[in-house]
Amino acid sequence: MVDNNHILFNTLTNNFLLLDPILVDLYKAAMAENNMEGLKNYHPTFFQKLVDDRYIVDNERDEVEEVRDIMNRIDQDDTRYHLVINPTMNCNFKCWYCYESHIKDSKMDMSTIGNIVKHVEMVLAKNDKIKEVIISWFGGEPLLYFDKVMLPIYEELEKIKVNYEVLISSNITTNGFLIKESMLYEFDRFNLNDFQITLDGNRFLHDTVRYVSKNRGSYDDIVHNIKLLAKNRFRVTARINFTKTNLNDIEEIYDDFADLNEQESKYLTFTMHKVWQEEDGNLNDRVDDLVSFFRARGFKAHSAYVPNTLQNSCYADKVNHATINYDGKVFKCTARDFSDQNSEGVVTEQGEIIWNQKFHDRMSVKLKNKPCHTCGILPLCNGGCSQVAIEAAGKDFCVYDFDETIKDDIVYRKIKDILL
Repeated sequence: MVDNNHILFNTLTNNFLLLDPILVDLYKAAMAENNMEGLKNYHPTFFQKLVDDRYIVDNERDEVEEVRDIMNRIDQDDTRYHLVINPTMNCNFKCWYCYESHIKDSKMDMSTIGNIVKHVEMVLAKNDKIKEVIISWFGGEPLLYFDKVMLPIYEELEKIKVNYEVLISSNITTNGFLIKESMLYEFDRFNLNDFQITLDGNRFLHDTVRYVSKNRGSYDDIVHNIKLLAKNRFRVTARINFTKTNLNDIEEIYDDFADLNEQESKYLTFTMHKVWQEEDGNLNDRVDDLVSFFRARGFKAHSAYVPNTLQNSCYADKVNHATINYDGKVFKCTARDFSDQNSEGVVTEQGEIIWNQKFHDRMSVKLKNKPCHTCGILPLCNGGCSQVAIEAAGKDFCVYDFDETIKDDIVYRKIKDILL
């Protein structure tokens, strides 16, 4: 039930059906008697709608296998190649919740830069189905080496692109502090048009986490740079990392973006993400209110509480993806630290990635978890990502800890998000 309305929701198709009270009674009665076929006699139109929209499915139909087919089609898409590049593991901030081990003197050298360029060319030469190469800059703070790593790679990729019918687009996860107006030309030139920039609450709370010195915060600089990007038609996701401490005054962030006009606001999206160390799970309603708050004021807004991980599965699950660290070691998951024990391969001087057994294990592990096959909300969470499956080490697992109350809440928030 959402806002006193009874709704049927199909987790596979994302379709929903709003029910009149009399239909609710009919549906509940049929469920209680385990006789959905009996609805034909009482309300044939309603019964046929349930069949057509797949709320009633033949027992012979293997829906788990259908999910697997969709998952494989998405994860094995050979028309795109996604490369994440970490120019450095160093950063100009030291956020308390960051899981990365910052390495002060880390910087990608010219040899590794050359190997990456050779790798992209090798990928394109081997697969003429690829129509787009997506470059994602990560780290560390990648803009620390905008001139010495990012631009040299871009320049070489431009030379490669002329030999192939391929689009090269890119995005970046950055704290946004180092963005300068002079960079915009290069951003546009190399199709770097998608930015994720984090805010840690309102000005006061953000500046207690991300600061230049004890007398200078970073909030105003970062907000200025976000608006600079939006005004110049670069897409920006302002990721608000929240804890129960900083949620109270999040609305104040809107005041600092209220001067953007309607057209500029279209380029800015606010997303709410709980800091991973935060254990208090009773924040959902407050997060929903904040999403509604930003949407009501003309901004796009989303919550990480609302999953859609079948159609938008993690890039680490995809075959055509690699993350190359500053030192040439290769990874898949970027939500774990880039230690040697997590490495899944290495890029050679010829540009080839030599994958180790961890990679092959990852590519064959999804949807083998038996509890997922009978879960009522499959495929909302896609059976968990490959990283979760690997870390479960063959044991039964559930990303929601087998808690049916949490699962019901996930469905509730999914429907609510669609209706907003």
